[in-house]
Amino acid sequence: MKRLPSKELSRHALASKLKACASHIAVSTPDPRRSNERTDDPDHASNMPHIESPMPPLESIFKSFSGTWKLHRSLTSALPGFPSGTFTGTATFKPQSAFDSLSLLYHETGELVTEQGYKLLANRKYIYRLSPDDEKISIWFVKEPAPDGNEEVDYLFHELEFSLLDQRWIAKGDHLCEKDMYWAFYDFRLDNNMEKWGLRYKVKGPQKDYLSDSAYERVA
Repeated sequence: MKRLPSKELSRHALASKLKACASHIAVSTPDPRRSNERTDDPDHASNMPHIESPMPPLESIFKSFSGTWKLHRSLTSALPGFPSGTFTGTATFKPQSAFDSLSLLYHETGELVTEQGYKLLANRKYIYRLSPDDEKISIWFVKEPAPDGNEEVDYLFHELEFSLLDQRWIAKGDHLCEKDMYWAFYDFRLDNNMEKWGLRYKVKGPQKDYLSDSAYERVA
């Protein structure tokens, strides 16, 4: 495997793209004043049908996040300038603070290996929130820099909209990041305790057109 050079300016641009892939969010910080316009994805409607369903078990799903997960992510880009590859690592959910049971800090760490053989260590943090009164689960960006133990909420990434399909709960959300549109698709399978779940991001923009498929398997 080739190692990513650190001194060539041309490779710094590639490193930025790799970081964006690894965390499936652009490295540059989006403007919090960005447009609230939502762009409909033609595949969104076919893959995630709107159906009548009972109220989702939000509390059970939220509590099931807690713990450590083995994470495998495949990145498939339709554009040659944005790398495809595989990310493997670990993801953890833990209470953001000892006094807040309705906020979970998500932290993933691992290594991205591109199809060309480049390697990059990457990590990402989010905050998941349960709002019982609003009957919602939402995902929030974390302010950067985010030293361990001092993470703070920045602004909303997306809220989950749930449907029941084939005896499993699915959810969707979306986010406009400047000129890039992110569609999120979640797949939850609840038994006594959630042991596996999946997350897909479909991303389209002027210089992005890729799928990010993540599989989570419980470790502890």
